[in-house]
Formats: sequence, C-alpha cells, structure tokens
Amino acid sequence: MYAHYLDPNTPLEETVQAMADAVKAGKVKAIGLSNVTAEQVLKANEIHPIAAVQYEYSLFRREAETDILPAINKISAALVCWSPLGAGFLTGKVQELDENDFRKNNPKMQGDNFVSNLERLEKIKAIAAEYDITPAQLALAWLVAQGDNIIQFQAVVKSHASMKTWGSGCNTQPRNVG
Repeated sequence: MYAHYLDPNTPLEETVQAMADAVKAGKVKAIGLSNVTAEQVLKANEIHPIAAVQYEYSLFRREAETDILPAINKISAALVCWSPLGAGFLTGKVQELDENDFRKNNPKMQGDNFVSNLERLEKIKAIAAEYDITPAQLALAWLVAQGDNIIQFQAVVKSHASMKTWGSGCNTQPRNVG
C-alpha cells in the first residue's frame, strides 16, 4: 500500500498508523511512501517498517543520492525510481518540446535548463555509443548498478521500444557515467 502524497491536513503518524493497521489486519503485506522527505521516511519507519519509497531518480535527477537514498539505505527499504528516463529525455530522441508538451511546464525543461539537458544528453549519447547501446539502455543500466534496492518504474508508450530498452544486457558501473 502506498501513500502517494501525504495529506497536509493529516499528521504523518496518523497516516502511517492507518497503513500499519491494514498490514496487521492482513489486508496488505507492506507499506510505502511517495513524494516524501528523508525526515518523513525515518519518522514513518519508527511507526512501521517502510518497504519502499517512490522518488524521482535518473541520470538527469540525482538529488536522491544526497537526499532520500541515505534514509532509505538506513532503514533497508527499496527506492522505486519514477521517471528513470528523465521524462523521456534520456531516450535521446528529444531535441525540442512542442508547444503543447506537458514537460514545457517543468522548470527543468525550460530555458537554460533545457539547453543544459541537451548538453548532458550529448555526453550520455557518447558514452552509450562506446557500449553500442542507446542512451535509454545506458540510463537504465546505470540505475541497476546503483544498488540492489533500486527498482525502476517507467511508463511504456511503445512496447517494442520498451523491450529493446530492457533487453540491453549492458553492464556498466556508476563510475562510467555521471
């Protein structure tokens, strides 16, 4: 059971206790949190063990390494990474965003940030070429190399593209990319 967003009008303790009661009643096996801080994870874990935390983590968004990952590792939980392909950017196919593209609303995809993303993508493409794989395959292989408690969560638009990405067989180490 996930608390995807914590209700700002309900104390964290009350939410986690209700979830813990569901585990105790046998209605769910484990609980997880999403869109929370490291402090909230540690506080929640004092009430009931937290099995997993959803957080954005990718080659483009590495804040988790200094923010949430230390807390997750401390309590031996899993990190379920959302947007492991950087909102599709790490597919290597995005060069510009259409006017109606929802990503245009994201400050990380605007102005100088967008230009910076394109520059970083070129470096990632060069590394991927050394392994004879796509940038997406490299991005997912890099995530796998980050730890046994890292789980990737991605939306699939085209099944053939997903199979190609997941079937990369690439084995890269964290030091090779970044």
